[in-house]
Parts: sequence; structure tokens; C-alpha cells
Amino acid sequence: MPNWCYNRITFKTKQDLEEALQLDLIHGQLNYDEEYSFEKHVPSKDAETREHFYTIWGTRSDLSEAQRIGPRILTFETAWNPPLEFYATLANKGFIFMVKWNEPGMRIKGQGWSNGKKFICIDK
Repeated sequence: MPNWCYNRITFKTKQDLEEALQLDLIHGQLNYDEEYSFEKHVPSKDAETREHFYTIWGTRSDLSEAQRIGPRILTFETAWNPPLEFYATLANKGFIFMVKWNEPGMRIKGQGWSNGKKFICIDK
């Protein structure tokens, strides 16, 4: 059973959050039944190994326990560590955001941000 890493990502705009996570809109409103997944924006190409997930997302499995907090913020959990590769992919696609993570079991805590070109990670 993994240690859980708690992640919080804040996008510059509500539209960035919805586009980055490819959320479905129904009649202009967010479909709150939509499940959040790394798979939507950074597909795993049906990989079946945890090592492949780690290479493309920076963590060994998809996110869980996702909760939208207001229009620009999403919190979620990942197994063992933050999804740094996923964050880097979003930055390379032009999204501006900041993130914080905390994995108390391994005493890992950090933060990072994207300027829309590159993901910068500190306190890794």
C-alpha cells in the first residue's frame, strides 16, 4: 500500500484548469460527474507497467481523491510522490500554474510553478 502524496495545483485561470484536465462541459457548465485523470491529457498509450506510468506522469499510478476547490484549484493524491513529469508536460503545453505537494510518510514536501514554457521545481 503506497504512502499518499497530497497535491494542490492552482491555475492562472478557470479556463486553464478546465482545458488542462480536459474536463467535459455540458451546456457551458462543468460536468461535475467527470472523473479527473492524468490519462486525459498525458495518455499512457495503454501501458501496463508502473515504470511506464512513472516515466510519463512522474508517479506510478493515476491520481485519486481529486476535488475541485473553487474555479482554479484542484487537490488530489498520488502514490508515493508528486507527478512532476505531468506538471512538466502541462508547462510545455503553455499552462501557467503553481503547485504544492506534501508526502508525510517519506517527509517529502515541495512546490513548483510554470511560466507557460517550463516547470520549475523547488524543495524536491
